[in-house]
Amino acid sequence: MGDVAASESVRLRSRFFDPGDTELVQSGWIDGIGCPTDASTFDGTSSSPYTDPACPTGDRRDDSNQGLLLAKTGLTANVASAGVVIRHVRGTLTELGYDIRKPDSSADPRGSHCGAGSPRFNIEARNGTTYFLGCNSPPAP
Repeated sequence: MGDVAASESVRLRSRFFDPGDTELVQSGWIDGIGCPTDASTFDGTSSSPYTDPACPTGDRRDDSNQGLLLAKTGLTANVASAGVVIRHVRGTLTELGYDIRKPDSSADPRGSHCGAGSPRFNIEARNGTTYFLGCNSPPAP
């Protein structure tokens, strides 16, 4: 029901909730879909180093270029979800991000759903307060 990845002391556990056993959600760490830092590309003849410009602070120890895939297909009303639990964060959480499959803008009806509340990050502070950061909250440019 979930994989674990660790970066120093931070622990991440992928999870999904599917009480109706709909098979319309999934969560897991997948090689090759992460944010490449010190990866290599191959042009058919030789290899070249590659770091995605969006990933200057990526994990250089991640030889598999792992990324977390969270997917929910079907109706929003389906009681099922995919997520990740992040534990042992020290200091201040300064950045969260994800990629949404949309051909044009976040308002385009084609591709992944992107609303103010789904997909979203639920962030629970040490004092028990929960914050919600939705895909379109604030709206993408």
